[in-house]
Amino acid sequence: MKRIARIVALLLGAVALVGLAATTTLKNETGTTATGVVITFSEAVQITSYDKSVFPTQSAASGESESFTFSGGTLATGGAFQVTWSPEARLRSTKWITSGSGEVTAASASAIPTTYEEIMAKIAHYPGPDESLYVPAEGEAIWLTDLEGHADIYDSDSIKINHASWLDKSQITKVEVYRNGIKMRFLPDKLDVLTNEQMKTFDGNPEEHSPKSDHTDHAIMGYAYEIRVTVADGTTHQLAAIVKSAVRFGASHRFASVGATWFNPFTRGYMTDEQVGKYLQGIKADGFVGVQVDVTLWSDGIN
Repeated sequence: MKRIARIVALLLGAVALVGLAATTTLKNETGTTATGVVITFSEAVQITSYDKSVFPTQSAASGESESFTFSGGTLATGGAFQVTWSPEARLRSTKWITSGSGEVTAASASAIPTTYEEIMAKIAHYPGPDESLYVPAEGEAIWLTDLEGHADIYDSDSIKINHASWLDKSQITKVEVYRNGIKMRFLPDKLDVLTNEQMKTFDGNPEEHSPKSDHTDHAIMGYAYEIRVTVADGTTHQLAAIVKSAVRFGASHRFASVGATWFNPFTRGYMTDEQVGKYLQGIKADGFVGVQVDVTLWSDGIN
């Protein structure tokens, strides 16, 4: 999962192909002002255009080179610099020249999201405080919401079991939870809230085809949670919530489909992080902003 998070982090920058040339927008995430940037390619290229309003000076101003330095200006942290080159070689590395020191430094490690929460903070768009609350129907005895009372459940939410004021909760004899149709076997017999941590806990149940996990930062978008509440007279209330995704994609988001031939070298350690990074930079240089994999190839136990 940690290496999967690394993939997402490396793919956050968008790169687009334009004919036989390639264009990228570099973001200064060093945490400080940059006075220049050094860009290195997989082969010699010629810079066809760049943002001269940011860095007006370009090394190797005419002719081809594998490495170019752009300087003569400043770019605040969070600012962007665009450059276009030809032919469409891969962008191997980007290093920023930080203000004051004159040293060339890579982007700050703290600026690269590595945890599930950090990644989602960059790519997810959760509803704001204006989201309407769920209003139970007349006579509705039990219903599900998040902890604030919203009907939609997202990957960061817990699921609350709500009861009508006229329902005698002491008559509830059992609460069972099923995840994607499989009973979650480590939960107590009764509960009022299925916590987000519980939703993301995997205990190695063979029916789920997922090994026991020691962390709870799993992606559960699209998972179905069915809660069955049994009362003393034998009546069972069946309620369900499907976890929604807060990630929104548009027509400009292009994903490269990666098959099983790539899966084994990556997950089995045949490729180093540096090799994976170069591979993904190549995908970016081809105009893609993400990778698509067959989920049956992955398990939550991969670290």
